[in-house]
Amino acid sequence: MATSYDRVGLCRGCRNAHLVKTPRSEFWLCRLSASDARFEKYPRLPVRECSGYVPGGSGGDEEAEGER
Repeated sequence: MATSYDRVGLCRGCRNAHLVKTPRSEFWLCRLSASDARFEKYPRLPVRECSGYVPGGSGGDEEAEGER
């Protein structure tokens, strides 16, 4: 069975990533896209390498909890 990291990649643990949940899907928003055109707003997953990766993100869990 695939793990969350296998499906999402680096975004899962990046401080610049934000998990956006809808009733039918989940999307990973790259916050760097707002100020740097090199980054896609919603990158194709899984992301295996990224120059904007900053380790230490919650994987969206904390922020997703606050949105419910």
